Amino acid sequence: MSDVPFRVLLIGEDLTLYDRLRDILAQVEGRRYHLEKVGLLKESLDTLARQEHEIYFVAPTSGQDEATTILHKASANAWFKPIIFIVGHASLETRRQFLESGAAACLPLEQLNPLLLQYAIDHGLEYARAMRLRYESEAEAKKLALVASRTETIVII
Repeated sequence: MSDVPFRVLLIGEDLTLYDRLRDILAQVEGRRYHLEKVGLLKESLDTLARQEHEIYFVAPTSGQDEATTILHKASANAWFKPIIFIVGHASLETRRQFLESGAAACLPLEQLNPLLLQYAIDHGLEYARAMRLRYESEAEAKKLALVASRTETIVII
């Protein structure tokens, strides 16, 4: 187990969920976690922008708009950290929209347990790594295309 805990941020206003998540994270094997919490959308966007945490959990209380705002802001700014949603009784369509918008996972609140959380965290970290590599590859391809477009072609006949 690493001596340095993973920094985890919970974005949501539910103090009961914070306590529950902290207790479950303490049971996850292989890593230690330090859980922090912010409640408001503005505060969470400022915290996300600083990228001080390795993992982000979002528990939307104000509905889907707040959650998708967080995902779109993260995507637009190339933040490659896993964002995992914890939802109550969200519809399948809502969960799919979160995933299509860039969430690494969408977990049902009533089924949270250490094994599910560990799986979501591991998947989220790998998902974020893959997204970062994809972004870097696309950026490199754009640079190469720009260089190629500026290079004059000399045809010898």
